[in-house]
Amino acid sequence: MYGRILGVVFVTMLAYCHTAIAGGNTGHIDSLEQLLATDPSETVKINTIVELSRTYQYIDPEKGLEYGEQALTIAEQLDLGQYIAQSLNIIGENYHELSLYDQAIDRFKRALALFTELDDQKGRAKCYGNMGLAESFKGNYKQALDCNIHALQIREKLGEIKLIGISLNNLGLLYYYMLDPEKSIDCFRRALKTARDLGDIESIATRLNNIGAILQIQGRCREALIHYKKGLKIKIRLNDQPGIGSGLNNIGQAHNCSKNYRKAIAYYERSLIIKRALNDQDGIANGLRNIAEAYNELGEYDNCIKYLDATLKVSKEIDSKAYVKEAYRLFAIVFGQAGEYDKALKYHKLFVEKQDSIFNEDKNKEIGKLEGRYEMEKKLEMEKRKSGEKKKALQELESRRNNLQYSGILIFIVLLGIGIFVLGRFSLPIRLAEGLVFFTFLLFFEFTLVLLDPYIERFSSGAPAIKLAFNAVLAGMIFPLHSFFEERLKKKLLKDT
Repeated sequence: MYGRILGVVFVTMLAYCHTAIAGGNTGHIDSLEQLLATDPSETVKINTIVELSRTYQYIDPEKGLEYGEQALTIAEQLDLGQYIAQSLNIIGENYHELSLYDQAIDRFKRALALFTELDDQKGRAKCYGNMGLAESFKGNYKQALDCNIHALQIREKLGEIKLIGISLNNLGLLYYYMLDPEKSIDCFRRALKTARDLGDIESIATRLNNIGAILQIQGRCREALIHYKKGLKIKIRLNDQPGIGSGLNNIGQAHNCSKNYRKAIAYYERSLIIKRALNDQDGIANGLRNIAEAYNELGEYDNCIKYLDATLKVSKEIDSKAYVKEAYRLFAIVFGQAGEYDKALKYHKLFVEKQDSIFNEDKNKEIGKLEGRYEMEKKLEMEKRKSGEKKKALQELESRRNNLQYSGILIFIVLLGIGIFVLGRFSLPIRLAEGLVFFTFLLFFEFTLVLLDPYIERFSSGAPAIKLAFNAVLAGMIFPLHSFFEERLKKKLLKDT
């Protein structure tokens, strides 16, 4: 149930986006290409190429990508930051249409960094929205949610009502995917309000359908039906045939939810007529399956099998493994309920085989990704090991250098001490003798601090009071030695005099 309703919401939205953007592109492309032929100024040229990239995005994204790269090259040559950002963004959008989501996200991030540097808030919001869409297609719903929230916050500050509605609608879908219907319906209702404030009847219809789908998930079938009917009225008013077909199907699902299976079938049939007129093969397969399920609920197994046969035929023609698998599953259920257990077992085996086939295909794709990730991790590990070996060699070199210096300093202190007592045999001023002893012990004190500093730092965690206490204890230990040797030297000097 969840998967089928989700398909209604998401497919409806995608259909709206594509028809709204892709309509009447041929004449627009011709006029843009004619403008390029006039050899316009560089900025006009970049804008024209970016617009061509945007126009081709939904009809030929590979060509759209070529135009995007052309715009980027010119913008980089002229060092025009705003145009570089715009070009990167449209390149990302074309990568998204090609289902190359990682490349798309990379371009969106680069564009976002430039828009941020330029303090272009509209550009930032657009990049966040695009990244959110790409992350959602990858199934990274948490990242997608964060991106869309950023986009919404910026658009609310800018007061862009239409774009606020789009962000709210996207958030509603994300919460839907994340199985949080309460937050989802709240976002859809807020998005509906923005559409009503603007008088945007197409968006009103879409958001009514989205709210209906969430209500249906919650088992609020009558409320869902009310929203679906309101959405359908708008689609009829706009003469939006794909929208009318989807709306009728949605109403059929609401009746199915209420167990009004006869009414559900009637609406599914009406939807199917439009889907066939539009040659919407995917919609036809879905409609046939819905009718088969309703007949199964009514216990009319002959009708159910008839529609399942038709579902399976269309599904195989369009090579839809998911629909084929679903048809096999329903066949197994229906024959089992009809008491034809040999046929039920046959279709159950076919269902399992198809499920395993789809699973293996997904696994192979996942294995390919894992192999690529393994190679990357292997490369990073090798670089890390080389870096570690280099660091270790530097540490060893530093350690040898420090040991040599420590040894040299210690030898110097010892020789200085011996030298003082040797000089004590000669007649030296008491002040000079005291100074030499003080200097020697001060040097010894500092040398001891240098040796013990790493241990003191570790124990004290850098706390000044603790470090000072250590220094005081060390000074207290050295002071008696200093006094002892100073007295001995003084006595020796006084004795010699």
